[in-house]
Amino acid sequence: MRLIYFLRFLTVACSAGAASTAASPANAQDGFFFKPPAATVELRIGRNAANASGEIFRHMIDNFTLDSHDFAATSISADVAFRGAPAWDVVLGIAHAISRAASESRDYTDQDDQPILQQTRLTRMPVTAGARYYVLARGQALAEHAWVPARFTPFVGAGVGLMHYRLEQMGDFVNYEDLSIFNDLLESTGNSAMAYGEAGAAYWFNQRVGLSGGARYTYAKAGLRRDFEGFEDINLSGLQASAGFAVRF
Repeated sequence: MRLIYFLRFLTVACSAGAASTAASPANAQDGFFFKPPAATVELRIGRNAANASGEIFRHMIDNFTLDSHDFAATSISADVAFRGAPAWDVVLGIAHAISRAASESRDYTDQDDQPILQQTRLTRMPVTAGARYYVLARGQALAEHAWVPARFTPFVGAGVGLMHYRLEQMGDFVNYEDLSIFNDLLESTGNSAMAYGEAGAAYWFNQRVGLSGGARYTYAKAGLRRDFEGFEDINLSGLQASAGFAVRF
C-alpha cells in the first residue's frame, strides 16, 4: 500500500510540475551555466516490491509462514547520467536490495511442540546501462554563452543490465522422509540478464542540487543452483519506487 501511495504522490507532483512549466515557458531558476551540464549523479533510497511468483516462492510460502510481501526490500541505488543530446542521457546505474524475514514451519513443530524456526534472505544487485528521455526542455540558452536550467525535469527511460542475486535460508528444517529435524544453511547464487523501464522527475532547488524520484520495473529470471537446484528459475522481477538527491556537473 505504501508503494501505491508513493506512486500516486509522484503522479500528482509530476502533473503539478508540468502545469507550472506550461504556465511559465522559461521555468528558469536562479543561476545559470555557461553551457549545459555534462552529467548528473543521483543517490536514492526506496522500496523494491518483489514479484515473488514462481515455484521457489510458492514452496516457501506453502511450507513456511512467509508471504509475498516478505520479499520486499529497502533499496539503495546510484545513477550517473551523461548528457548525449538536448533531450537524451546515457545512464549507468547500480542498486542493492536485501529482504530479511523470520518464519516457522507451517505444518510441523518439534518434539516439545515448539516452532521450527528459519530466517530467509533475498539479495538483488542490478548493474545497468540505459537511455533516458526528458519530455520537457531541461533548460534555455540565453545569448551565446549562458544556459539557464529548468526547475522541473520529468523523464522516461529504459535499459538492460546484469542482475546478481543470492537466496539464503538458514535455521531448522523438517526431513519429510523420516520427519527428523536438522539445522542447515541453504543457498543459491547466480547472475541473470535483465531489462527495465522507468519514469520519474527531478525538481531543482538551484542550478546544481535537486530532488529526484521515480518508479522502475525490472524484469529478470535466473537459474537456481546448489541447495535449490531442481526448482524452476527464480523470478527476480519487481517494481521499485525511490527518491533522493541529484547533483549536476
